[in-house]
Amino acid sequence: MKEKVNKFLNILKIELIDLEDDITTLEDLYKQREKNHEITNYVLLENITVIQREIRAIQRLVDGMDDIVPESYSSLDDLVLDLEDRFKKQLVNCQVPNMVFDLLKRKLQKVKEYVRTV
Repeated sequence: MKEKVNKFLNILKIELIDLEDDITTLEDLYKQREKNHEITNYVLLENITVIQREIRAIQRLVDGMDDIVPESYSSLDDLVLDLEDRFKKQLVNCQVPNMVFDLLKRKLQKVKEYVRTV
């Protein structure tokens, strides 16, 4: 089980970093929209503030995964449930919109299904 948990965590970190990149791309899109006068500077700054909060929260989640002890989990389901709980608490503390948690849950399920098949 330790090997599967390690594989899961490594793949999940990659997925979360990819999610950060996607969110950063959204920030670039907002900057372009402001440049094209499609949104105001005020809207841009509000959106960027939220996006940066989301990115910091995801980075904290990735960093926190280093503290996980693979031997303490008897199954991938136990790990996923624990991570969902950890992620939810961290996102609430960071005042991140619930949509980010939904995205993270999808990543958790995606990686879990992949690790189960390999």
